[in-house]
Amino acid sequence: MARQLLQRTDSLPDSPQWLYELKLDGYRAIACKRGRSRPSVHADLLEGTLAQLTFDNGVTGVVDLAQLITYRGVFAPLRDPDVFKQMRLDPEPGTIVWPNGADIAPETLYRAVLENTGAVSSA
Repeated sequence: MARQLLQRTDSLPDSPQWLYELKLDGYRAIACKRGRSRPSVHADLLEGTLAQLTFDNGVTGVVDLAQLITYRGVFAPLRDPDVFKQMRLDPEPGTIVWPNGADIAPETLYRAVLENTGAVSSA
Protein backbone atom coordinates (compact mmCIF):
# COMPACT_ATOMS: atom_id res chain seq x y z
CA MET A 1 0.00 0.00 0.00
CA ALA A 2 1.36 3.41 -0.94
CA ARG A 3 2.03 5.92 1.82
CA GLN A 4 -0.68 8.54 2.15
CA LEU A 5 0.36 12.08 3.01
CA LEU A 6 -1.80 14.72 4.63
CA GLN A 7 -3.50 17.09 2.26
CA ARG A 8 -5.12 20.44 3.02
CA THR A 9 -8.77 20.66 2.06
CA ASP A 10 -11.49 23.30 2.15
CA SER A 11 -14.20 20.86 3.23
CA LEU A 12 -14.49 17.69 5.27
CA PRO A 13 -15.84 14.43 3.80
CA ASP A 14 -19.56 14.05 4.44
CA SER A 15 -20.10 10.33 4.97
CA PRO A 16 -21.17 8.08 7.86
CA GLN A 17 -17.74 6.38 7.75
CA TRP A 18 -16.09 9.53 9.10
CA LEU A 19 -16.04 10.83 12.67
CA TYR A 20 -14.67 14.23 13.66
CA GLU A 21 -13.12 15.39 16.87
CA LEU A 22 -12.62 19.12 17.45
CA LYS A 23 -9.03 19.78 18.55
CA LEU A 24 -7.34 22.96 19.75
CA ASP A 25 -5.52 23.27 16.43
CA GLY A 26 -8.31 22.11 14.09
CA TYR A 27 -10.05 18.79 13.57
CA ARG A 28 -8.99 15.17 13.76
CA ALA A 29 -10.72 13.04 11.14
CA ILE A 30 -11.21 9.39 12.06
CA ALA A 31 -11.97 6.81 9.39
CA CYS A 32 -12.47 3.06 9.29
CA LYS A 33 -10.01 1.46 6.90
CA ARG A 34 -10.66 -1.95 5.33
CA GLY A 35 -13.43 -2.73 7.78
CA ARG A 36 -11.26 -2.14 10.85
CA SER A 37 -11.94 0.58 13.34
CA ARG A 38 -9.34 2.12 15.60
CA PRO A 39 -8.68 0.38 18.92
CA SER A 40 -10.57 1.57 21.97
CA VAL A 41 -8.76 1.62 25.31
CA HIS A 42 -9.58 1.46 29.00
CA ALA A 43 -6.90 2.94 31.25
CA ASP A 44 -6.14 2.89 34.96
CA LEU A 45 -3.43 5.18 36.28
CA LEU A 46 -1.26 3.09 38.59
CA GLU A 47 1.64 5.05 40.08
CA GLY A 48 3.24 8.22 38.77
CA THR A 49 2.96 8.04 34.99
CA LEU A 50 2.41 4.28 34.74
CA ALA A 51 -0.93 3.20 33.29
CA GLN A 52 -2.56 -0.20 32.90
CA LEU A 53 -4.08 -0.20 29.39
CA THR A 54 -6.65 -2.71 28.18
CA PHE A 55 -7.94 -2.61 24.62
CA ASP A 56 -11.29 -3.79 23.31
CA ASN A 57 -9.58 -6.75 21.59
CA GLY A 58 -8.10 -8.04 24.88
CA VAL A 59 -4.55 -6.71 24.45
CA THR A 60 -3.35 -5.39 27.80
CA GLY A 61 -0.15 -4.05 29.34
CA VAL A 62 1.49 -1.41 31.49
CA VAL A 63 2.96 1.64 29.77
CA ASP A 64 4.93 4.57 31.15
CA LEU A 65 2.99 7.44 29.59
CA ALA A 66 5.90 9.82 30.28
CA GLN A 67 7.77 8.05 27.46
CA LEU A 68 5.01 9.05 25.02
CA ILE A 69 4.72 12.71 26.06
CA THR A 70 7.04 15.57 25.04
CA TYR A 71 5.85 17.92 27.86
CA ARG A 72 5.73 20.81 25.38
CA GLY A 73 2.69 22.74 24.18
CA VAL A 74 -0.58 21.24 25.38
CA PHE A 75 1.38 18.55 27.27
CA ALA A 76 3.47 21.04 29.32
CA PRO A 77 0.98 21.23 32.24
CA LEU A 78 1.20 17.43 32.63
CA ARG A 79 4.61 17.87 34.30
CA ASP A 80 2.60 18.67 37.43
CA PRO A 81 1.67 15.30 39.03
CA ASP A 82 -1.65 16.73 40.25
CA VAL A 83 -2.58 17.69 36.68
CA PHE A 84 -1.33 14.35 35.32
CA LYS A 85 -3.61 12.51 37.77
CA GLN A 86 -6.63 14.17 36.11
CA MET A 87 -6.29 11.73 33.20
CA ARG A 88 -9.62 10.20 32.22
CA LEU A 89 -11.12 8.06 29.52
CA ASP A 90 -13.06 9.81 26.76
CA PRO A 91 -15.29 7.18 25.14
CA GLU A 92 -15.95 9.27 22.00
CA PRO A 93 -12.41 8.97 20.56
CA GLY A 94 -11.78 5.88 22.73
CA THR A 95 -8.63 7.16 24.39
CA ILE A 96 -7.20 8.93 27.42
CA VAL A 97 -7.47 12.70 27.77
CA TRP A 98 -6.73 15.48 30.23
CA PRO A 99 -8.97 18.47 31.04
CA ASN A 100 -6.73 20.90 29.10
CA GLY A 101 -7.37 19.04 25.82
CA ALA A 102 -4.22 16.92 25.76
CA ASP A 103 -4.74 13.35 24.59
CA ILE A 104 -2.79 10.40 23.27
CA ALA A 105 -4.11 8.62 20.20
CA PRO A 106 -5.26 5.06 20.93
CA GLU A 107 -3.05 3.79 18.10
CA THR A 108 0.00 5.24 19.87
CA LEU A 109 -1.02 3.60 23.15
CA TYR A 110 -1.67 0.29 21.40
CA ARG A 111 1.74 0.35 19.72
CA ALA A 112 3.39 1.13 23.08
CA VAL A 113 1.70 -1.86 24.74
CA LEU A 114 2.77 -4.15 21.89
CA GLU A 115 6.36 -2.89 22.06
CA ASN A 116 6.49 -3.30 25.85
CA THR A 117 5.11 -6.84 25.76
CA GLY A 118 7.04 -7.95 22.68
CA ALA A 119 3.78 -8.81 20.92
CA VAL A 120 3.41 -8.39 17.18
CA SER A 121 0.55 -6.44 15.66
CA SER A 122 -1.33 -7.78 12.67
CA ALA A 123 -2.42 -4.24 11.78
